[in-house]
Amino acid sequence: MDAALLDQILAAFEGVGSTDSWDTIATRVLPLLKRVRQPYPAEAAPIHVTVAPGIAVGFGIDLGPAFTHITPGQLERWGIDLTTVLATALDNLSARITSEPPIIEPMRGHGLDAIVIQAQGWASALVLAPDRLREILGPEPRILLTPVRNALVSLPSTSSSASSWTSGRRSPRIIRTSWTSRHSAGRDPPSRPCKRR
Repeated sequence: MDAALLDQILAAFEGVGSTDSWDTIATRVLPLLKRVRQPYPAEAAPIHVTVAPGIAVGFGIDLGPAFTHITPGQLERWGIDLTTVLATALDNLSARITSEPPIIEPMRGHGLDAIVIQAQGWASALVLAPDRLREILGPEPRILLTPVRNALVSLPSTSSSASSWTSGRRSPRIIRTSWTSRHSAGRDPPSRPCKRR
């Protein structure tokens, strides 16, 4: 690992201690889709909540080059509940889309017609912000694949590309969009173009 990156990660962790209050941490909390396999001991396991349409979501404190997961012990220490963390994380995700627009790349050819959305550690969480995602992908229903946290893959809803895209890979989550739901906070997102490659 690059020494400068390691120094940056260690410095970021110094800013997240057992004495930090929710007020100092809240603006750095983002939703993170739950990993398929959780390599944590029970006492250090991150918190998760299931949101419609059945997506398991955890929460991370953004440290810049890394995330640290939020645990039940931290919630208790901060005196907040899961509803507060979820609402805060979704608000922060919407703000992050504006402040650090994701990179959008079409992938076409060899029977594949996909749009790949990339963002540092949170692109897959865009499935939790359907209004903002619709701004990026357009109004047509899509099949969404969440292979890793840094990427979201979008295919046309009529596509047979999902099986070819996942062939030979660990199976990602597959979500079908209908674009009928509103943002959880019931607000219209500001329109802003995203970076495109």
